[in-house]
Amino acid sequence: MIVGIRESRKRYQHFKSKSVRTKRNYATHKKHHKPKQAPQKQSKPIAKKLPEIYDVLIVGGGMVGSSFACGLASGKFTKNIKVGIVDFQKPAEMNPLPDPSDFRVFAINPASKMFFEDIGVWESMKNARVSPYSDMQVWDASGNGQVNYSRKDTGLEQLGHIIEHHVIQAAIYEKIETLENVDFIYPESVENISYPENGSNDLVDVKLKNRDIRTRLLIGSDGSNSMVRKSANISWKGYGYNQKGVVATVKLEKSSKTAWQRFLKTGPIALLPLYDDYGSIVWSTTPSIADEICSIKDKDKIAEILNDAFTQNQQNNISGKFKKLSRDIDSIIPKPVSNGIKTLIGEPFQEEEITNPPKIISVETKCLSFPLQTAQASEYVKQRVALLGDSCHVVHPFAGQGVNLGFSDSQALIQTLSNAIEVGSDIGDISTLKEYEREQYRSNTISLVGLDCLKRLFDSDWDPLVFTRNMGLNLTNNTYPVKKILIDIASGRGNRHL
Repeated sequence: MIVGIRESRKRYQHFKSKSVRTKRNYATHKKHHKPKQAPQKQSKPIAKKLPEIYDVLIVGGGMVGSSFACGLASGKFTKNIKVGIVDFQKPAEMNPLPDPSDFRVFAINPASKMFFEDIGVWESMKNARVSPYSDMQVWDASGNGQVNYSRKDTGLEQLGHIIEHHVIQAAIYEKIETLENVDFIYPESVENISYPENGSNDLVDVKLKNRDIRTRLLIGSDGSNSMVRKSANISWKGYGYNQKGVVATVKLEKSSKTAWQRFLKTGPIALLPLYDDYGSIVWSTTPSIADEICSIKDKDKIAEILNDAFTQNQQNNISGKFKKLSRDIDSIIPKPVSNGIKTLIGEPFQEEEITNPPKIISVETKCLSFPLQTAQASEYVKQRVALLGDSCHVVHPFAGQGVNLGFSDSQALIQTLSNAIEVGSDIGDISTLKEYEREQYRSNTISLVGLDCLKRLFDSDWDPLVFTRNMGLNLTNNTYPVKKILIDIASGRGNRHL
């Protein structure tokens, strides 16, 4: 056993020595005799990640864009389409609520409230913080013309609700988190958009910072400086007012359910009721006054300026002129006729009482200002693209209609897409989208022109025009049919989607 082992070791040593010599011989001749190389394996091509495809892609996750997504998700015919929302940040959660309140507030009319109910976000807002107002007073600082609105005269539960931006946005985002077919894509930004060539029925290619997306319909809801609108070569026509809007949250000496608005020579100032004894100031004024107010450190001084703006007498000698004119008319027109006219239109410059709003006792936030303008896109739609809200129109804030027009856009486009899906049409085809444009462009243009005319009417200090507008205010106040028409327009009851 032991011998056998020794013999085996000798054989192994001989074989090992021979093997080493063979390797050395191969090494010395390998320059002349290249070994046959083994065939190389073919490498598999790396698969390129395909873009995600959405039926609808919304650029801009603000109130209008995100509410549009919720509306699609709750629609009978649109609830199964895949929706994406692109935004640079995630909306803040509802709680904790800002204290004091968010200085950005909106006067939500009854039509927009019904829209919130339809898409399932109203209860969340109501449970957080909303401030209904039942009355409204509008008056001219250059005379005694005034209009008073009340829910009692309209059949409405409320004239409207003042709601903070934070509350609206958070309630909508809470709803989106429960929707399986809606993706909120953040933080993201759009780097490039490629539209289909003329006559092509291809999709829109959207290159984001971190991914690529294709969509059947691209929605621009990214504000007045809209990238979507610019990339689609849709022109933007409008002008600035040489005014700035100043906003702040204030504390009042007592709570109020009335919205107040006074037209000053430099622009309108509004006091909107918030929860408890808080209010929101929205003052449209000259850039110099706006900059001065925002630069004041002493908040007591700001409160004094704001109180003066609501109470200071700005009537000039026009009052005496037209009182004389009124007496001259009395001497010509029979007294019964004269009294009837005065009952109807009031005395524009008589010393009748105007109820002042609650006194502002403190300013709770810093004052912020922003430039004011009016503008509208030349088109609302193109092949596979549509615009919503501030992306297609901007109005002066004095009537509080800006965001309500945006919510009306959302409702109209939801209805248009629902109609298309019901009959099997392409939701991104221009022929489908034109239905939305025809409806909204006309109604929004009427609103833009009307608000612009009113703004210019109250800017003027030309005596005959001041007299005429004060008569017009009193005439409106004493003529219920006229007042009702204005309330219907402001409340959105003319919206045929309701």
